[in-house]
Amino acid sequence: MPTVHDEWSPDEYANQTGPDGGEDPSAESRLEATLRRFDLSSSLFENERSSSLRRSSVQMRQCNVSAENGAQKRTSRRLAGAITLGRPMTATFRVISIGTLSAHPFWSERGSVRAAHATTTLIVSGAARILVDPSLPASILLPKLAERSGLGAESVTHVYLTCFNPVHRRALASFEGAEWLIAEREREAIGQQLVAKFHEARSAGDADLLAAIGPEIAILERTKAAPDALAKGVDLFPLCGVTPGLTGLLLPGRTATVLIAGDAIPTLEHLESGQVLTPCFDVEMARASLGEAIEIADWIICGRDNVIPNPTRRPF
Repeated sequence: MPTVHDEWSPDEYANQTGPDGGEDPSAESRLEATLRRFDLSSSLFENERSSSLRRSSVQMRQCNVSAENGAQKRTSRRLAGAITLGRPMTATFRVISIGTLSAHPFWSERGSVRAAHATTTLIVSGAARILVDPSLPASILLPKLAERSGLGAESVTHVYLTCFNPVHRRALASFEGAEWLIAEREREAIGQQLVAKFHEARSAGDADLLAAIGPEIAILERTKAAPDALAKGVDLFPLCGVTPGLTGLLLPGRTATVLIAGDAIPTLEHLESGQVLTPCFDVEMARASLGEAIEIADWIICGRDNVIPNPTRRPF
């Protein structure tokens, strides 16, 4: 089976420029301040790592308790194919764009046969309008958002990233008025990696790599650590493994639980075969996360596929 991985391309990011298109003289000082913050974070990370892992474990246990309680309350009637989740759920969702892999390992594809992009989902809970993984370029995603929800970029209150992979956030800059969020564990782990690469590139005098990493650090600085609950009925669900801190979103309901899984479950075929996206940060952790997802979710929104029923559940 071929290995599939959507590479992070520095060509996707522009250099920092001033209003006239030239170099911004304050960009370097801002970047230095950001580096100092992440350097401090890195020095504290090891001390915080155990507590962060404990918090993740607590979240996992809470999710499992929620699943058990939900199972006790379920009736024999399961959701129909139309997925009418609006009434029983506190939060509602709509898939804005269905993602895809650059090459699908279960379709005998080799090399890159298409442009990869992640599934983008809109969640509405009260006044919150949360866009998850704005992956397509803005010129494509914004018309799709309007087509699928009637909303413009200015109506989105939060953007949540399941991971920091650039494939998941091509249109992020179009939502300047929204709060950008990502799981704390992912943010801190990626921050350390970026700072280390920046220092290496600066020591080596690699101007191209410096130009690519600088904007990445700025984006990560702008993106805040997400709270355990983004809104009523929208809870973080750790699915670490494919990336250090990949974290999905759990939408528990009275009759069904929906999990936005990101790349923890990329496609239907990966789910049915019990396979994880490779290469990944920690394969064993990714497999454990896949198991947690299957245990709790009735419906799964895949990272590179549509919303699908959990195949391990009994028929409707």
